[in-house]
Amino acid sequence: MAAAAARVVLSSAARRRLWGFSESLLIRGAAGRSLYFGENRLRSTQAATQVVLNVPETRVTCLESGLRVASEDSGLSTCTVGLWIDAGSRYENEKNNGTAHFLEHMAFKAKEIPVRSGT
Repeated sequence: MAAAAARVVLSSAARRRLWGFSESLLIRGAAGRSLYFGENRLRSTQAATQVVLNVPETRVTCLESGLRVASEDSGLSTCTVGLWIDAGSRYENEKNNGTAHFLEHMAFKAKEIPVRSGT
């Protein structure tokens, strides 16, 4: 981690002199294939860290009707809407037991019925 922090301070020329070997280090794997370890791994780690740090804060507000609205401002000019309802076997009672399972099969496992001609 200290080396990664030092990379930010050093100029690119100094970086090539000190850590140039890491940018082109090839190692033979057990299968005889060349494995590359270097800058790309560091870049992907930094990118993943940046994504985690840039997750917008989620605000949850409750409307008068009891509807809860979760919103995030990503700073982009796009909008995404998701809907979650309290449904499923967790919310079933004796009168509607099995309804969630039936609806799941209807929504995700139903097959298209072939159209028969001439009958």
